[in-house]
This record gives sequence, C-alpha cells and structure tokens, in this order.
Amino acid sequence: MLLLFPITLEYAGGGPFLQFCLDLAHGATVPIAVHLDHATDPEHVELAFALAEKGIKFDIMVDASHAETDEENILLSRPYVERAHAYEIAVEVELGRMEGGEAGLRTISDAKLTNPAKAEAYMKGTGANILAPSIGNLHDEYINPPKFRQDMLFYSQLNDLTFELTN
Repeated sequence: MLLLFPITLEYAGGGPFLQFCLDLAHGATVPIAVHLDHATDPEHVELAFALAEKGIKFDIMVDASHAETDEENILLSRPYVERAHAYEIAVEVELGRMEGGEAGLRTISDAKLTNPAKAEAYMKGTGANILAPSIGNLHDEYINPPKFRQDMLFYSQLNDLTFELTN
C-alpha cells in the first residue's frame, strides 16, 4: 500500500503527482493500493473528490477522530463517506483517537482507545468500508510512552465486524 498524506499532495502538485503514483501502482507486478491517509480537514477530502471528478481515484481515510464523541465522528464522516462511495472510492475511518501528529496532521495529546463493543454501530453509522482501530499506536514522535493494546485486535466484536465488512 502506498500511503500519501494530504500535505504530500499539496506540496507535490496534487493531481499529477497522484496520477504518477497510481501509474506506478497499476504497473507493478504485485497488487498495490494507493491511499490518501488521514484526510482530517474538509479541504483534504474535497481535494480527493476534485481529483476523482477528473478520473483520478484512490482510497481515502476520512479521519474525524478529533471529534469529541463517537456520535460527532459519525456525523462528520458520514456525508463524506456517502460522496466517496458515489465516486466508487473505498473509505477508511478511525474509531478512537491516536496520539501524536505527523506530516502536517494536527498533534493530538489525548489518545482514546477503540471500544470494540461500539465498532459495529460506528461502522454502520459511517457507512465506511475499513475500520482503523486505535489500539495505543502512535503517530510520529511519542508524546507519552506507547501503551499498545494488541489484544484488542482479538476481540470477537472486531473479528466479527471484519468478516461482515469483507463478505
């Protein structure tokens, strides 16, 4: 997977650079996905839609993890997910909040772990295709020492949800 951040597209010229990345991915001998990661601001998502209108399509993460509540996260994410699906773009969303900041992202100091019991309702509420759970992983430099909760990946609620979303 080739991950691009909104700031990368901004500084690299947007569409032409992204098209270059897509051409490389499509010409590879192994499957490679191109993904706009952590589109946190409306202008980031709008850039993805403007490029999709020109036929330049890639997966995106609509990241509303900065929202105060899961309900607000859903309200912020859902309209973008619906628009992305109209362009046949797969969408990733984040339940919880990862600490840190990188590549032009806002710095977050108050991590919030994903509650596996809320994952199914969250995914149905957003309508997204991919869940990015917050398990104590961090972005960029550590503000506080990491407290990974990899055991969360084995919760039956997350495993059942993954099966449901991919089938």
